[in-house]
Amino acid sequence: MTKRSILQALAGSMLVSLLVFAVLSWPLPRMATEAIPSSAQNLEHPSWRSMIPGDQLQLLYHFDLMRDMLHGRIPWFQNPYEFNQGDDRAGYRPGAYFFPMSGVYAVLAERVGQAAGWNLTLWLSVALGTFFTWGWLRRFTHDRLALGVGVAAGLLLPFRWISLFGGSPAGIALMWLPLLAWGLDVAIRRATVASGIWVGAVLLTLFWADLQIFYLTMLGLPLVAAISLLGHAGPLPWRRWWRPVPGALFFVVLIAFFYLWRKEHLAGSTMSAGRNEAEVLLFSPLLCGFWWGGKGVNGWIFMGFATILALVFAWSRLVIHALGKPGRSRDWRWMALLLLLGMGIGVGGMLALGMNGPLNGAMMKLARAALPYYTMIRQPAKIMGVLSLWMTWLLAVGFACQTSDSRTLKRWIRGVAGVVLVGMVLEVTRAYSATLCRLEPDQPAYARVAQEAARDRNGPGRLLALPLWPGDSMDTAVPLYYCQKYGLRMLNGYSPVVSPDYIEQVFHRLESLNQGAATGDQIDFLLERGIRFLVVHENLYPEKVSPFPVGETLRRLKGHPRIQFLEQSGPVHAFRLLTTTEARVGRVPGSRLFPTAFPARHWEVEVQRSAGGRVVADATASRGEVWHAVADGRVDQPWFTTRLARVAPAEDLAWWVRVRGTGCLLLQTRWGDDVFPEERFAFASPDWQWQELPLPPTATFEQAQLKATLATGDLQVDVVLLVAGPWPHAVWPTTGMWIPATAFFRAGYSASDGTSVVVRRDHDPNVKLFYGPRLPMPMGTYRVALDYTTDAPDGETLGHLGVQVDAGDSLSEAPVIAGQPAVLEVRVESNRPLLVTLDYNRAQDMTLHGVTITAIADSAGAPSESAIP
Repeated sequence: MTKRSILQALAGSMLVSLLVFAVLSWPLPRMATEAIPSSAQNLEHPSWRSMIPGDQLQLLYHFDLMRDMLHGRIPWFQNPYEFNQGDDRAGYRPGAYFFPMSGVYAVLAERVGQAAGWNLTLWLSVALGTFFTWGWLRRFTHDRLALGVGVAAGLLLPFRWISLFGGSPAGIALMWLPLLAWGLDVAIRRATVASGIWVGAVLLTLFWADLQIFYLTMLGLPLVAAISLLGHAGPLPWRRWWRPVPGALFFVVLIAFFYLWRKEHLAGSTMSAGRNEAEVLLFSPLLCGFWWGGKGVNGWIFMGFATILALVFAWSRLVIHALGKPGRSRDWRWMALLLLLGMGIGVGGMLALGMNGPLNGAMMKLARAALPYYTMIRQPAKIMGVLSLWMTWLLAVGFACQTSDSRTLKRWIRGVAGVVLVGMVLEVTRAYSATLCRLEPDQPAYARVAQEAARDRNGPGRLLALPLWPGDSMDTAVPLYYCQKYGLRMLNGYSPVVSPDYIEQVFHRLESLNQGAATGDQIDFLLERGIRFLVVHENLYPEKVSPFPVGETLRRLKGHPRIQFLEQSGPVHAFRLLTTTEARVGRVPGSRLFPTAFPARHWEVEVQRSAGGRVVADATASRGEVWHAVADGRVDQPWFTTRLARVAPAEDLAWWVRVRGTGCLLLQTRWGDDVFPEERFAFASPDWQWQELPLPPTATFEQAQLKATLATGDLQVDVVLLVAGPWPHAVWPTTGMWIPATAFFRAGYSASDGTSVVVRRDHDPNVKLFYGPRLPMPMGTYRVALDYTTDAPDGETLGHLGVQVDAGDSLSEAPVIAGQPAVLEVRVESNRPLLVTLDYNRAQDMTLHGVTITAIADSAGAPSESAIP
């Protein structure tokens, strides 16, 4: 290759990759200085939103660690911003921090800004990967169109873009694979000292870039070597075989050093045992994903019809060529290589399917059993990166015209190649488009924490961000971003590698804070470690975190005598923790603005652990099935138990059980190690009733569980709820009921009036982001009105107001139109848990004030209360 041809190829790679990058990431070119990609499979409308939680923020954080180290803001090899229990030195983590691309980012970000530096780094990885692919494939063919097909297959590989835009380090790591194959080919065909250094250095950078891609590449490297051994004409330099060895061996020793440290680090983590089969199944795509793709994991293995047919064409053509014309000897070297390639791609494809592969994932199970460390692979589709190497070579060589080909055959092959190129481009660009995450330049609540910490003169501000997770939630990437921006230290963090000590000493010890329940011992524990602040992200509170809406958590925190509210900025609330001498005497949580805390814990009895009963179909049940039991005295008493729920202590907690039939039910609460006496309830009704059982008062944050035993009779049990506070059903038939918006499950943030919720098109997703109460209503007809305000022009649709039972059966739905009342009239035929929902479309900002439910007397009569406790 001449210097001119290399420069032309590099320039072409950069231009083509820039075009593809711009198309797949649109509208990123218009927002390149303020937003970064967060997904290649867009579900947002519009396709950008501020501070989307995700792996892209986590990977950006780790690149920014290198940036901070290079510019002297933190010591070398330290990660002080997360999992910090008061000692920065404990965050010492020797490692590569994704160097050298993190170094490239660090230089760019200092000059053009964080978002622009990140986007340029992503594009450079694609451009260089494209150039390296061209350099490797050009050693096998000079046919430009065939090279174009092979390079395009590597450039357009959907797995590359899903990883790159989704924040997986594999996206950037893929750039090193063709450079490794290129260097290995030079080492095999020329056997120079420099080629050994080339191969070793690339292996080291690949190891630093992504450990799993490195591992999978090493498994597939023998086939890449076979391509170089069998895919060229001419003799091999056997006498000089040893020359590449010293250089490569030097870097292998370095890799072994880093590997041993990594192994020691993982040995003390929650990941040391690898991933179980159930977890791998969650990330296992279906076979149809290869040609149809789709959202989720199926899209990770998408290749498209054009690529699949092109592979079949290329492989078949090479096989025919190897078999030779009648009367000529066969080329067994090529036949062996093609058979190896066919088997490699086939096995790799089955591994990519994970537990959904043939014979219930037999190939994945075999790999997990036979190959060391394959159990660490959670996403089977990562092997697509290695498959791309083999496939690009097969396409480039398979579409290359031979000197012996006739003119007609050459035209025909070129025509097919052109169609394949067009097909690849159309299929990939139509199937993928990016979601953009706009990076907020500041967050006043975090800035207030930094200011308070500076005023205290006790070093960097240290905080705990709520909700608190075991360390595996991508939502924590949002507070981590702000902590790094303001130089704060966070007790929690986001990492797949978490020590058991953190789980036991931090998460389990402080988990009750998610529900606003803070004890003196917990606050002392935090203060002893220099952690004087709490921040609460109320828009990041899924049902898994708390059995009640986030408003209940904020109410309890703001009323705690040793927690001082500092500032709210949007959905972020900042608090200071106080010592016992600073505590505000007599401070207690205020009353709820609405007397009931809506339940997030909802147990369908038919799927709970039970004995002696059976599951029967019933159209009047919450999800069409109920648990039916008969106590006949001849067998043990039938029973069921709910799944455990971690609940903070409160005086007004109660179980609600939906029951029908005649008999006696024994209800018993277990709270931690305490088992309370059974209470006996008699039923005699053909209609569904709700039975309430108050939970015994307790002072500890523990696992709560309800056990129900049928003593006598014939009963059906549908669902169990965990509720806090009285449900004011008695007012419905007369005056109606107004529920403040902050009482609902919701996104957005609570307004200054304490009752309203603000949702913003730039921050909140277009989903059902507002719903409740998930409690029963007497049968009858109701008027449901959403009270809201907006600056949207009259006539603009803002979303859809709906009423449904908790099982998902819609009773009524209507658009919410600016300038018009949002009102529904619904007929409730069953006392199943009911939901009022707002499906937000992100057209404009809205302020939700509350929901009014009013009974309407009709020919069917006023609502009945007989079935409500």
